[in-house]
Amino acid sequence: MSCSLRSPGRLNAACAALIVVLAACSDGSSDGDGSPQGPTITKASAVAVSGRNVRVSWEVPASVTSVAIERQDAANGSWNEVARRTDRTRLLDLGLEPQTAYRYRLRACEGALCGEPYALDPVTTRASALPAVEITVANADRYTDDVVVLGVASLDSSYLSTGHIMALDRKGRILWEYENHQEGLVSEVEVLPEGRLAAEQTVQLVDIDLDGSVVKKFTERLAHHDIDPLPDGRFATLTFDRMQQGTSKVWVGDGIAILDADWGSVQWEWLARDHVPLTDLCPVCIQDDPYNIGLDWTHGNALTYDAEDQAFYVAMRNLDRIYKVAYPSGEILWTMGKGGDFGEGLWAHCHDPQFVAKNRVLMLDNGLHRAGGEEYSRVIEIAFDPLAKTAEIVWEYRETPDFYSFALGSVKRYDAGNTFLADGVAGRLLEIAPDTSVVWSAQLATGFGTYKAITVPTEFFTQW
Repeated sequence: MSCSLRSPGRLNAACAALIVVLAACSDGSSDGDGSPQGPTITKASAVAVSGRNVRVSWEVPASVTSVAIERQDAANGSWNEVARRTDRTRLLDLGLEPQTAYRYRLRACEGALCGEPYALDPVTTRASALPAVEITVANADRYTDDVVVLGVASLDSSYLSTGHIMALDRKGRILWEYENHQEGLVSEVEVLPEGRLAAEQTVQLVDIDLDGSVVKKFTERLAHHDIDPLPDGRFATLTFDRMQQGTSKVWVGDGIAILDADWGSVQWEWLARDHVPLTDLCPVCIQDDPYNIGLDWTHGNALTYDAEDQAFYVAMRNLDRIYKVAYPSGEILWTMGKGGDFGEGLWAHCHDPQFVAKNRVLMLDNGLHRAGGEEYSRVIEIAFDPLAKTAEIVWEYRETPDFYSFALGSVKRYDAGNTFLADGVAGRLLEIAPDTSVVWSAQLATGFGTYKAITVPTEFFTQW
């Protein structure tokens, strides 16, 4: 384009057009060299919330369409983009190294135009007491879309006071951790609809956000072992029921409580003592006081709601029984297991039974106090018919030599047919194919176990 300014007061058409463009670029949206300026971050912070995680948060003008979050590589000093957010003002950085300093910077963008980096002060991750994890059977190509979430128990004198949860990817990297010893041992982990986690910690039900903050607690009852979301938005949980027996003894039985959606009140309750004779007991178990709150009568450890039948299934470990309890009447419809209507002798002190189909239940048969004194554990699937009063084992996973987790542990059946097992006392995690071959497994360091493990999509953490 040709523009001549040789004649004062006279501009040709090209020159006039150029002046219009320059004027448009000088309205405050350019820097000193005339290049356009992008949007700015108005406020941001980075806070270490665990040994593996940093929470990054920011504020931007409404016109911003995305924010790029970059982290500096401590080894070579290079900056790498870890995420780009379009609809959130926070990020949980995952899989970091404990007690390590990290630097972050953010860029706000309006479409393709991004502003200058907003640098944050360095932040150092916390120390971590989580155990190391070894992948013992790897299948990295197959497992890329989920992570394992488990409560971690220290199998020593600090057992009840240990409050740890970890999220582990299938390659063995700890992506996320939660540490809260105030509430103690984690015996249950469950995903909440809001993208948070519910944990049973010794005798309290705790709602945990992924940045480690406790959103709320349920303390109206001594809750333990299991919580299930109900179809109407409420929650059902197992509760401890302390009963005075004579002048000096306290027994601990079990109950079921339905909580409102906010855990603010108990809306329905069922107590085993109102339906199960106190004379039904395990003579050895009743001598134990595992939670320091009373002698262990029933020891419930799993609860499942059947919406179709409007009933609860509750497993009571010390009685070797599963009860089907009508809701809301509280009537026991049938009893499976020792001394029940059917299923005599099929298991010994089971954990975490899962109803995988109509009249089919999968469980970890721990094997404590097994008839004949044999000490082994296994996973079994039982097909049962309450009308015919029959039950039989139709699938079994047992090892040679046997494994023996006399307590703890959990099982889960995937839609594709594989079974996930937490070998609790040994601290092993296994995925087992229908033909009983092990397709993936991990091992916690010696001295650590787990009550329960679940798997969740990786996006549960990456999209926080």
